[in-house]
Amino acid sequence: MRPATLEQAKKAVAKFGFQSAIGHDATAEILSKLLEQEVSVNRIQWEQQPGEIALVFKLNARAPEGKILSVAEVEAIGFSFFFLYREKEVPRELRHIHATLDEIITDLE
Repeated sequence: MRPATLEQAKKAVAKFGFQSAIGHDATAEILSKLLEQEVSVNRIQWEQQPGEIALVFKLNARAPEGKILSVAEVEAIGFSFFFLYREKEVPRELRHIHATLDEIITDLE
């Protein structure tokens, strides 16, 4: 997992597309605003597959138990982005041509 800037997050979404796994309206609303793309609420059980990159949106503090946050409250708490990459199982003889997360992130700068 690597920290991501807002600009890197926007570029990654524009370049690779995405499937939302966002479970709350306020989170979808703020991500739509930040990423400048429609992010819908999609309460799914998502399992990352080898070779997939996840864009992680993390609140900087835990919300109170049972509290559904508004956009203003999410902004007040603060947040961070991360890229989470699940490595492919690549045969040893092909590892030299396999893209790493660092290479993918560098391409987004």
